[in-house]
Amino acid sequence: MNRIEDDRLLFYIEHARQIREWAALGDEVRDAAHEFLTGVYHRFEYRDDLPADAIAGSSGIDTDFPHLTLHLATWQDEAGKPLARVGLSWHKRAVGLDPRSAPYVGVTTNPTTKPGKDRSDRLRAALGSHRASSRDKATNWWPTRRRIAPDITDGSIDLQRYETQLIAALFEEWESTKAIVTNALNP
Repeated sequence: MNRIEDDRLLFYIEHARQIREWAALGDEVRDAAHEFLTGVYHRFEYRDDLPADAIAGSSGIDTDFPHLTLHLATWQDEAGKPLARVGLSWHKRAVGLDPRSAPYVGVTTNPTTKPGKDRSDRLRAALGSHRASSRDKATNWWPTRRRIAPDITDGSIDLQRYETQLIAALFEEWESTKAIVTNALNP
């Protein structure tokens, strides 16, 4: 075979320079998305509409996975550390605004100890029917989670509307999972 006749390969060869330029935009999108989410993060603590029964928390913006969280006092251990939280999070080095890399909401726990792994397994089992509607798979850290991508209308993203969408998704996750999490933490 002395010719390349595969249409896909020919397309790439003909457009390789432009494809590389477009791919390089990924870093700019990641940086812009993280900058936007940093603003959401900093405004979160000043909200006056947090659920009355929730204790709000955060991870610190400089972590690889910044997150905003809500938990009940009954979810804390003897030292006051939450055993599970409902959160909004993103991977700082890989966040985007497309459905595969957008921030996510869900229930999180720390599975790094034997009791933590057992708790993660209990939460994953308890949240199974809730997770059925989610497109993301469960992990040990996130027994349930779903990505929240913005709507793109007329070629743009309304960031104020997207922030409202993210916080609404967090509050919806809170309301739909807090009883399940409470029951799983207190078997």
